[in-house]
Amino acid sequence: MTLSDVLSRFSGRSGALAKLGSDHSASNGRSSAVARDRHAFSYRAAVAIAEAIIPGSSAIPQADEATVARAEEVVRSFDPAAAAVWNTAVTGLSAAAVTRTGRPFHELTATEQDELLATWETDPVVRVWLTLVSTVFKFVHFDRPDVYGAMGGKLNVVSSLEQPRWLRQMKTSAD
Repeated sequence: MTLSDVLSRFSGRSGALAKLGSDHSASNGRSSAVARDRHAFSYRAAVAIAEAIIPGSSAIPQADEATVARAEEVVRSFDPAAAAVWNTAVTGLSAAAVTRTGRPFHELTATEQDELLATWETDPVVRVWLTLVSTVFKFVHFDRPDVYGAMGGKLNVVSSLEQPRWLRQMKTSAD
């Protein structure tokens, strides 16, 4: 089963995603609908994966849509081409869930998701993608001010730098 097969099976539009890229005569409306379906599948997968990786506790908020949105923004800011790699990694993890369980990651129960994450941690191929995705999610989640504050942290941002004393003695050539 290829990634296109998985996407077409679980996107709600039977067969449309499998044809993406193979039918160049498709109208822009149809192509954009297929792209939306792929994005929706990837988005649902990303939210489910983020929630499973960072489930939260009484002191730490759970990952959510804001974490996913910020992760996509950060990845895109590094390099616009990295966004395609990011989407492939997230969608690939959900497709890997289909190959192992028969269902995409976002349709698994919390227990099944935890078991699958534990399995992926020992898989030499999937572990690379899981590490990439989890590192980005953790980086952006714990950098959010609301999460950092909930953990008792206080942002230590420098508002103004003190000028060194020796700089006050410097004169410009115009003086």
